[in-house]
Amino acid sequence: MHKAGLVVFAFGCPSTIRSNVMLMDGAIAWHAQYGGPIYTQEDIDLPNIGQFDVKYIGQLPDQPPSTLRIAREAIVWARNCCLEELHIRAAAPHMSRCLRDLAIAKHEQRSLVSLVESSYPDRIPFDDWFCPDSTQPRVRTFHDWEGREKILRVMPVWLYKLIAS
Repeated sequence: MHKAGLVVFAFGCPSTIRSNVMLMDGAIAWHAQYGGPIYTQEDIDLPNIGQFDVKYIGQLPDQPPSTLRIAREAIVWARNCCLEELHIRAAAPHMSRCLRDLAIAKHEQRSLVSLVESSYPDRIPFDDWFCPDSTQPRVRTFHDWEGREKILRVMPVWLYKLIAS
């Protein structure tokens, strides 16, 4: 088996909202299967941190890092951990951008790590990822999310990299 690690992208704030609890549960299930290290954000609050090899990305209060910044730092982390595979957990609405940003970061750093979309044992309905109680308005509803995502999807990569850096 290849040496694998997991990157978990939060979907909103705080750690107690439904989407982040589902992502945390997914990280725990992944760890039970693979046992590898995990790279994530503070809003993915893994219990009993001593049993997990977890690296949290640095962030300022109320200023979550951009998806591209997480991706770039995750690729460096994967190289430093000598990982061959990087599994990705993210909310369904966020997954395509997470994969795109990881591919950008992988290309920038000439990394050979394989990116693997980590699927969920039970299909979670798309709308269940949105949380009206999130402190980040963009993840409260599909409408809030999609308005911003449409712009980010059509934006040229050079401009996206400039804005997200």
